[in-house]
Amino acid sequence: MLLYLVYLTIGWSVFALLYQLLLSKETFFEANRWYLLGTLLIGLAGPAFQMNLPFFEKLPDAGRQMIKLPEIVVGVQSALPAQFHWEIWLLAIWSTGVFTQLFRSIWGFHKIWKIANSAQKQEREGKFIYFYTDKVLLPFSFFNWIFLNPGIGTDSEKAVMLAHEKAHSRGYHTVDVLICELLCAIFWWNPLIYWYKNALRAVHEFIADRETAQQFSVKQYGLLLIQHTQSGPVFALANHFFQSSLKQRIVMLTRNTSSPIQACKYGLILPALVLFMVCTHPNISSAQQNADNNNENIHSAIAPTDPTYPGGFDALFQYMANHLQYPESARKAKVEGTVVISFVVNTKGNIENAVVKEKVHPDIDAEALRLIKSTTWIPGDTNAELCIPIKFKLK
Repeated sequence: MLLYLVYLTIGWSVFALLYQLLLSKETFFEANRWYLLGTLLIGLAGPAFQMNLPFFEKLPDAGRQMIKLPEIVVGVQSALPAQFHWEIWLLAIWSTGVFTQLFRSIWGFHKIWKIANSAQKQEREGKFIYFYTDKVLLPFSFFNWIFLNPGIGTDSEKAVMLAHEKAHSRGYHTVDVLICELLCAIFWWNPLIYWYKNALRAVHEFIADRETAQQFSVKQYGLLLIQHTQSGPVFALANHFFQSSLKQRIVMLTRNTSSPIQACKYGLILPALVLFMVCTHPNISSAQQNADNNNENIHSAIAPTDPTYPGGFDALFQYMANHLQYPESARKAKVEGTVVISFVVNTKGNIENAVVKEKVHPDIDAEALRLIKSTTWIPGDTNAELCIPIKFKLK
């Protein structure tokens, strides 16, 4: 999981940096929107393949492939390591943040629903539903719902603001907002998700501003933005007439349309995407490295027919921690060390040919063998040889 979060953060950071350096000043607003959404999801999904990789590696061996398992630390007290308790605390903190963010989003939806139900008047125009209410200052939209205050602005100003909200609705910008809200709940601790959220919000405004300015004069629309720099309460799940930086919106509204040659910048993103996907698939990169080194290096490609321990590596650790009997003779002599056991899991899931590859103390070696022989595995299609280091440590 930690490796996944590292890859995720690196990926989002690189994509955000490329956007800021190459694309943020261009007027390809729709393309920028899809770039932000695409890299947000690619950064999220790319490292997820790490989660499918078991906690062991295959090592080249003379006769057949040997699977090397991570080291297991066991001790006299036969308990989970201290970091397990930290994991519980971290999970509790993360869960609290997720609950808080989700509650915020649900509360935002509740407020929108409440305003819709209490609106003095409703009208339908095609797919749009207008809610007239004095509980809002400036218009905002949620999917095809558009909320209007009939007492704010002149008729011409209302027409401009309404065109702006229709542009949001036609572009399904609320979908982007909901995706960001969900990811903000899950990754609330990561500042990059808030950068993506704000960047997408800004692009939404640029798109709606451009579509609205095409129906009205740019000068008229710009003056209206300046007049309404304060839009009152903002609902997290809604698209508001005034939500992004005024200066940034005016600059993008009056900027000359980017030259088609500038679209070549999107081609510069492709190498970053390819590199990211390769780096987040160790089975690809390591296999290539293994071939380059004549099959001498460790690689992380696991065949689907390999044996696994029921419940995964954590369950194996828990089993050994619970069933360890630290030899009295070794404990009195304060002997510690790492025993390396090689064994075969047959097609019935039973242990065969368990031998000590690296010894520490006769009694400790014997206890390590006993622990391994007492386990039962989920078998693969063929017999598989495994190797596991077991570290005996006095606590």
